[in-house]
Amino acid sequence: MLFQAILFGAIMLVLAVLIHSWGTAMLVRVLRLKPGLAHRFFGSYSGVVILSGIAVFLLCLHMLQIALWAGVFWWLVEIPAITTFVDSFYFSMITYTTVGYGDIVVPVGEGRLLSGFASINGILLFGWSTALLFMTVEKLWFIKD
Repeated sequence: MLFQAILFGAIMLVLAVLIHSWGTAMLVRVLRLKPGLAHRFFGSYSGVVILSGIAVFLLCLHMLQIALWAGVFWWLVEIPAITTFVDSFYFSMITYTTVGYGDIVVPVGEGRLLSGFASINGILLFGWSTALLFMTVEKLWFIKD
């Protein structure tokens, strides 16, 4: 059981990293293909539009990954406090974001290990998203009007 939980947690981490890699690669590709498009349509507000669009897109990627973890907690881990998928999604979100309110307690064993993997996943990918937003701000800072 221990080995299976570690293996499954690692597979979920790899899957989430692949999703985030694909999403951010597509985002960067779009930004490189049409770098002046937002500036032409939105003028001096183009930086706000670009940053907002990137932030919303990254949030959607995070919500997808949270939903995948919610599926794991819903179908594979027995947590008595989780009675609906919404409960599972909530638990996944507070675990992924490392808030961990403690109102839903994870049982011992593989559930606890998998929730640790979900937290590691969130920390890693929020850092990645922050770096991407920072890079965008840096690039926008030096755009000539």
